[in-house]
Amino acid sequence: MKIKKELITIMDKRGYFIGGYSNNESVLAFSAGLVEDVSLALTIPVEYYEEEKEKYEHMAKMFGGQLVKIEAEYEVRTIDGEEPETTKETEDELNQAFGKAFAKFMASKLGGLD
Repeated sequence: MKIKKELITIMDKRGYFIGGYSNNESVLAFSAGLVEDVSLALTIPVEYYEEEKEKYEHMAKMFGGQLVKIEAEYEVRTIDGEEPETTKETEDELNQAFGKAFAKFMASKLGGLD
């Protein structure tokens, strides 16, 4: 089974990606972690980025980076190398649940940028 994803992340000028960040308590400041491996980068599906572009553009500016699109394709197989048993409805439901959960997580992280 092949799964294609388009994701948005933030990349700095040296080619590193935002891998994590947090607000510093009692100070108007934040800490950010950078990663070289794109698979460890914080990402958001393109459709959720489209809904809140301005917030993500401000976030990229805050980190001194730029928004970039990652186009990924995954080949999913069982441990034995076989095609996994699934139905289209189940796959769609999982993708939607993941997208909603991730968007909720990112919204909680971006809550202070209104």
